[in-house]
Amino acid sequence: MPNTFQGPADVPQLELPGSDFYPESLSVAEDGTLYVGSLATGQIVRFMPGSTVAEVFLPAGTAPLATGVLVDDKGGALYVCTNDPTFSAPPVVHRYRLDDGTPSGVYPLAAAGLANDLALDGKGNLYVTDAFGRIYQLRQGGAELRLWSSDPWLAPQSADAFGVDGISWDGHGGLYVNNNHTGGIAWVPINDDGSAGSVLAIPVTPPLAAPDGMRALDKSTLVVVEAGHFEDGRPAGGRLTRVSITGRRAKSAVLQDDLNEPSSVVKYRDNYWVTEGQISRCFGQATGVPETPFLVRRFAVQLQEKKRRPVSATAVARPSLRRLLIEGGLGGGGPAE
Repeated sequence: MPNTFQGPADVPQLELPGSDFYPESLSVAEDGTLYVGSLATGQIVRFMPGSTVAEVFLPAGTAPLATGVLVDDKGGALYVCTNDPTFSAPPVVHRYRLDDGTPSGVYPLAAAGLANDLALDGKGNLYVTDAFGRIYQLRQGGAELRLWSSDPWLAPQSADAFGVDGISWDGHGGLYVNNNHTGGIAWVPINDDGSAGSVLAIPVTPPLAAPDGMRALDKSTLVVVEAGHFEDGRPAGGRLTRVSITGRRAKSAVLQDDLNEPSSVVKYRDNYWVTEGQISRCFGQATGVPETPFLVRRFAVQLQEKKRRPVSATAVARPSLRRLLIEGGLGGGGPAE
């Protein structure tokens, strides 16, 4: 009989293969298949509906420095962001067929940067964040990525940091984005002609700490993972957070804390699925070996809000990953050649 199970396996967590997977992004298909990309190995794995076993979708080395992954159910495709760790060559977005992993498109960005996350709007246009401070757009049926916005808000406040990161369509007429360096949230309207409108910054209280992956639940509610800060040389403060937007302001509420450097989140029916990336140990920002196996953790949507824990007196901002990459300071299980 054919497998009619819909949705990820009914388990609290899924284990990723190997000791150096370092998941950066995940995406979920309509049937509940989860796709997870490896920052260090360039591998993409998937968990088929109801399965707890990671199945190789793209072998190791296929997607170097894999960051954003995004399922396009209507197009039958998976988009994957790949990057040059030295930033000497432009990042590339690759498109693969969902049925067999066959390459079906290659879309380089126009300049060196870090392709970070992806979103589709209701018309099938693809948007790609570049952490150097840009958003690119691939029009439905188009053949190349074009610069869509380079608004100053998208850039980091320091030349050795990363700026715009998570991106999600609001389901109506615009895109929400976050800035990993500043912790900010903003909304970018999509004009009638498909061009970008002016970026509208949305102050968040309490502020976010190193926001990464993000999904819009509706026009005024986001769920975002915060990678957190450092305490005594170790990563701390990783959280799953809901952001509720009213007018031009927003409030954040912690849903789950003590996460191990979460990097991405998706919602499927009544659950959130979160990757614990442990990214700082991949590149030597933090010392020591990662906790293995690497995990994709499940949390119920009905989570009660938690009181935000006070930040330790020893807390400091996360060390600059961009500087480490530029200087070649790869630690731990750095990206495979």
